Amino acid sequence: MSEILYLSVGGVKYETTRQTLCCDQNSMLAAMFSGRHTLACNSKGYYFIDRDGKLFRYILNFLRNQELTISQDNTNLISELLKEAEFYQLKSMISALEELKHKSELTYISYKELLILINSSRPIQAPFLNLSCLVLKFLDFSNANLQGCDFSQTSIFEVNFTHANLSSCIFDNSVVQNSIFTDCVLRQASLVSANFSGNDMKRAVCIETNFMKAKLGGADMRNSDLQSANLQDANLLVANMEGCNLLLANIKGTNLEGANLKGAKGFSYQNY
Repeated sequence: MSEILYLSVGGVKYETTRQTLCCDQNSMLAAMFSGRHTLACNSKGYYFIDRDGKLFRYILNFLRNQELTISQDNTNLISELLKEAEFYQLKSMISALEELKHKSELTYISYKELLILINSSRPIQAPFLNLSCLVLKFLDFSNANLQGCDFSQTSIFEVNFTHANLSSCIFDNSVVQNSIFTDCVLRQASLVSANFSGNDMKRAVCIETNFMKAKLGGADMRNSDLQSANLQDANLLVANMEGCNLLLANIKGTNLEGANLKGAKGFSYQNY
């Protein structure tokens, strides 16, 4: 059993284990309680930390189970916890809180409202919408500004995103079929575990895009810019990547079997 430690955070008492406090090895808490440094405790055996004691319970619970049990609508709490997570240098918690903060800033919209918006004016100006879990079919988003929209767990079929601004969009766990992303901007977008197989993504700007565990089999990605993209564990089986830019891209565990990489910049089979 891991050693039990007693903490006084801003005067609020906590009991936890050294293992819990050190689970994030790059954090300040791990540096403090790993045993590398000698820390002084008071006469009752408590280590004092001069931070918000009430908020520390969220820090401790995240260290225990890697989950945040707070509502995305509680924006004040999210902002306060971000400051605490940054102080303790908990990168995974910072990322989770920033995602919650992003979702709290999104505008919820129904499918009917979306259709009215699409038909009202061109080009479409609809950034930071929450479109998660919707079914989108036969829509024309060409030249649209959809920056920061949440398409997570959305089913997308025969949608035209040509020249669309999709930077910082979230497509995590979405299923996209027979759709066109030619010349679109997906800079810093997230497509974690998304299924984009067989789609037209020619000349798409995917700089710093996260494709981790995404399915891109048979996708046409000719001349796309994937510089610094994360393709770890992605499936690019028989994808057409001729002339694409893979400089600084993470291709650890990527399935490139049968992919066309003719003229791809920054790629070498010797380094794969």
